[in-house]
Amino acid sequence: MLNTPIGVYRMIKDIKKMRLIINLCLISVCVTHARANDNQITWLITNWPPWMILEGDDRGTGRFNHILDLAQKNLTQYRHRMVNMNWSRVWFEIKEGKHICNIFCL
Repeated sequence: MLNTPIGVYRMIKDIKKMRLIINLCLISVCVTHARANDNQITWLITNWPPWMILEGDDRGTGRFNHILDLAQKNLTQYRHRMVNMNWSRVWFEIKEGKHICNIFCL
């Protein structure tokens, strides 16, 4: 089935659908936490070009920058707090059981 362009196209289309479903589920977890925490979502962000660009002339143009902007625009009933940190701190916070969201995990 994958030997044809149509087979590859269908596989890519299925992967995109699955990724969207997973993203929506994870965002719902963030929203559930935000309801319990004074309507605030805490986003951990990391400068990781080309996915998340936080510095320089291309600031804000990363792929996940756009996804995060879209999430914030569609979740207007919540306050959004951005915390910039490196990867080791992100994983430390997750292991500590902190209620946080990370766009890279979506």
